[in-house]
Amino acid sequence: MQEPTISRKPFAENRSSYKSWVASEGIPIIQGFFIEDIWKVALEPWRRTGGLAARICLEGTGETNDAYVCEIQPGKALKPQRHLFEELIYIVSGRGATTVWNDPASKHIFNGRKARFFPRH
Repeated sequence: MQEPTISRKPFAENRSSYKSWVASEGIPIIQGFFIEDIWKVALEPWRRTGGLAARICLEGTGETNDAYVCEIQPGKALKPQRHLFEELIYIVSGRGATTVWNDPASKHIFNGRKARFFPRH
């Protein structure tokens, strides 16, 4: 049996269906082993959500820990989204609320505020 190898191709050249979907979202893709400063991540409009965003695809995680940085303008909201799996949200600055539902008649609202462990530069 052949030993597995680590791909050295750029992200967009490894075209699994997942990676093709990520590229089709039209937001910047950040690769590497870590993000030094999320306040310096360049964000671009994300048509699907209505916010500004960038996708984070860390090396060595096997696509299991990909994430994104998304900015919601004050007083605005993102478009509703459907998720097949859970989503973990950290509020880095400001306040906000997340509404979740399966049945529109039984919506649940979770209020949040900024996390205290992310220093603003």
